[in-house]
Amino acid sequence: MRNVTLGMTNFKLEHTVALDTNIFICALNKRDSRHEESLQMLEQIKEKGIKASISVLVLEEFFIRVYKQNQEQKITALLDFITIEGVVTILDVSQQLALQAASLRAKHPSLRTPDAIHLASAISAGANIFITVDKRIPRKIENLKVIVL
Repeated sequence: MRNVTLGMTNFKLEHTVALDTNIFICALNKRDSRHEESLQMLEQIKEKGIKASISVLVLEEFFIRVYKQNQEQKITALLDFITIEGVVTILDVSQQLALQAASLRAKHPSLRTPDAIHLASAISAGANIFITVDKRIPRKIENLKVIVL
């Protein structure tokens, strides 16, 4: 069983990770203090074959700035970046997932709706680790360990 270092954390190759939108935003923002760590983590997911997923909500949150800045010509390249060239699975928000997100919010009242959707998507995908930069998210949600960069 090989360990892989992603950011500041060692993961076993059989771990399944889910990623928050802010990881991709940090990875592209060279002025962000977590830029290098986020970018290296995404590169290692690709290189080491770590199973990863995101909620389709990542696309909505991430592409707001692209549309505001009239940079639609970059969408294809940015989609490749977000999916790590097809490595990352994108999960749609279904009725069942929405209900699971509501249940998470009921158990953890501090969760905001987008965070609950991301976390429910992670659980639905079978992830055991959720990676974010959001310090407000509890460090453990059901069987999901939350790692904050």
